[in-house]
Amino acid sequence: MAILPFVSFIAIKSGSPEDLLDRTLQTSENISWEANGTIICDADFAQVSPKMISDGSGGAIIVWIDSRFSGTTGFDIYAQKINSAGAVQWTTNGTVICNATGNQLNHQIASDGSGGAIITWEDIRNSNVAIFAQKINSAGITQWDANGTVICNATADNYKPQIVSDDLGDAIISWGHDNGITDIHIYAQKINSAGITQWDDNGTVICNATGDQEVSRIVSDGSGGAIITWEDLRGPNTDIYAQKINSAGITQWDDNGTVICNATGEQLYHQIASDGSGGLIITWRDNRNSGITNTDIYAQKIDSTGITQWTTNGTVICNATNVQYNPQIASDGAGGAIITFTWIYDIYTQKINSAGITQWNANGTAVCTDTGDQFGQEIVSDGAGGAIITWHDYRGPDSDIYAQKISDPPSNGGNGGNGGPIPGFDLVIIGVISAISVIIITKMHNKKNKLMFN
Repeated sequence: MAILPFVSFIAIKSGSPEDLLDRTLQTSENISWEANGTIICDADFAQVSPKMISDGSGGAIIVWIDSRFSGTTGFDIYAQKINSAGAVQWTTNGTVICNATGNQLNHQIASDGSGGAIITWEDIRNSNVAIFAQKINSAGITQWDANGTVICNATADNYKPQIVSDDLGDAIISWGHDNGITDIHIYAQKINSAGITQWDDNGTVICNATGDQEVSRIVSDGSGGAIITWEDLRGPNTDIYAQKINSAGITQWDDNGTVICNATGEQLYHQIASDGSGGLIITWRDNRNSGITNTDIYAQKIDSTGITQWTTNGTVICNATNVQYNPQIASDGAGGAIITFTWIYDIYTQKINSAGITQWNANGTAVCTDTGDQFGQEIVSDGAGGAIITWHDYRGPDSDIYAQKISDPPSNGGNGGNGGPIPGFDLVIIGVISAISVIIITKMHNKKNKLMFN
């Protein structure tokens, strides 16, 4: 069976509204759907910030923010399903997930395990920012309360939900809660397939230590619970902590989280991937040596019991001179990970095995060092111990999207190869959807106005 990576993008066309399109590639050069993309939504006004998951049958479910009725209901959430042949399956221009009065923003999506999806978002239908969720089945019919089920509507504001399937048809959602009095803390809630929340009303505390805790990330623990990470200001600088919560909503590790890294300086912009054994691997940008090498890239592994496995405060991925930033991570399928990062506007990558030993060139293997700036890279596993990396590229007169597959070991000896083009589009990859399919979200570049939506 052929591997079919999917690519979807927002087209921002001069003289017309922003349209959502989707296309699939059988190989890096062989387009199997409509030339220049299949329309997902071309309703009036802007459709932005697409997120996507596999439908488990060679197609995908795409969700986005929609402003077609922004004058009356504000920004709303819509979704569409597209099958493996490139045909849209639900209502033309998308099925409404939420069109309540007030803005719905910062959406995330996870599979429901049955060809549908569970979607969560920030919601401002009332006086505060709340967290809502909705389930949509494989036929495009919403399953829970009209305009979504409340996850948290606690006083003051709730931000940046993250969601993961528990592999049993339910979902776990994490977010930051700002009560307007003290600090921002991390909460989580489990919602079952029937749309009934399972843990404490308005969420179970993951961390309420002094200081702000923000930017949560979440992965399944493979046993009905989840591991949640965040950036933490309980000390003088931003550090990284983690907590495991089981299927019953009981935290499993140290109160208020286990330290991943609390080295001197700031640890920021972390990303995570499952290690496949109930633990995870975390990577981040680190400025503990900013006066010597500027910002570096580090990583740490934590097992299912909450014990860090590698060097205290992290193993070096790259500490070369100048600035390394925007680390992104994918599992290698063997308890390690492949991490990509930007270094002086070029793209590099490093593999680290399950024992915390880097496998490729010291300070990283070059993926692209062509002329012009390369940045905004994302990564997915190729299912064979390597990875596919794509990035935003300015080697030509306009911004384009390039991609490169890197094998293990790198077949080009670390000389990059500089990638193959996906012409005319700006990058926003979402991530791996299965061992045999990859979801890539991109944004078409507006050459006239250079407008980009996040």
